[in-house]
Amino acid sequence: MHADQLACVTVPIMRDESDPQVCFADMPARGFFRREAVLPAAVFYAKELPRLSRPSRGWAKATCVFHHPDRHPSLSVNLATGGFRCFSCGAKGGDVIDFVMQRDGVDFVTAAKSLGAWESSCGSVSSADFRKQKAERERREQAAFDFRAAEKALRLRYRHDIHTLEAVQRHAAERLRDPSITIPETEECWRRMAMVVSALRGASAAYHLLCFAPAPQRTEFVQRPHLRHAAVQSVLAHGFVRDDQGRMVELVVP
Repeated sequence: MHADQLACVTVPIMRDESDPQVCFADMPARGFFRREAVLPAAVFYAKELPRLSRPSRGWAKATCVFHHPDRHPSLSVNLATGGFRCFSCGAKGGDVIDFVMQRDGVDFVTAAKSLGAWESSCGSVSSADFRKQKAERERREQAAFDFRAAEKALRLRYRHDIHTLEAVQRHAAERLRDPSITIPETEECWRRMAMVVSALRGASAAYHLLCFAPAPQRTEFVQRPHLRHAAVQSVLAHGFVRDDQGRMVELVVP
């Protein structure tokens, strides 16, 4: 059995004696930490940091919660391990437990309780409960993995559509420049060009949204296909996408 699932342990409540705001605690907190109950880092940070950027090599950026104001997002979080570091104020830690402890100014036990990962009972944990919690954690991890894979596949699909439509557009333009082209062929080329322009605008808008929009907007776009058309039309109407920092990214159609 993993050390995190050992039976009852005693964890003293830590305090800073120099801080008059912290109360004394004479009794230790009894219980044990259940790491398998902690949300996956990607899920936790997407919930706690609403303006989380699209990840790059497993890391994403967000506005720092440890100092204010943070006009230029300086907090980097690892969506696999939960590690974090602010390159402005220097706050750093190795997992989401450290994040909660530092953000909320609490001890380990309180942070674990807020994450639903602290078992206060000293009784032994049944194998059935352990299997249930392990299965739930694996389900959440799989859901997070499946979403990232679906988002990437959709983004690559729109990129492929853009390249394909550009090739059709180039071919039609080259054919129109050919002096030997017939009238029926000319009409067909112009018909294709008109269709390509419309499709290219839609694919470019969808690609921009998946590349630059905030996490909640990207999540809705991936998980709710029936709303994609409205989202694309909104981007086309405004001519830009707002990124995680609220900046406008202009829509560029090839």
